[in-house]
Amino acid sequence: MRRSLTKRERIKKYNDFKNVFKKSKQREVKGLKILFTENNLSWNRIAIVTGRGYKRAVKRNRVKRHIREIYRKIKDTLSTGFDIIFIPYGNDYNYTERAVQIKKVLKVSRILL
Repeated sequence: MRRSLTKRERIKKYNDFKNVFKKSKQREVKGLKILFTENNLSWNRIAIVTGRGYKRAVKRNRVKRHIREIYRKIKDTLSTGFDIIFIPYGNDYNYTERAVQIKKVLKVSRILL
């Protein structure tokens, strides 16, 4: 599997978002929530939705970059066939704390092998 995050691995269409929000299971750890559902594909697709707690675009974009990079590094160890939406909140977490949060929430949801 490629190590980069390709376009096909992102949720972009409104109906796909709507489907995940409507039919998803959710898991939460302190500072991060994920919504996930099966997508009947042989790969995972992700999206990152930041809440209103991030007032500045710089912080919002930094959090999104961190989550994408963490996901990119661990995507080879994940089960396939899921649409996953990451919803971070609390803007006082650094990169390593976010990595721990993501791994923990994916393990709880049984997506991380």
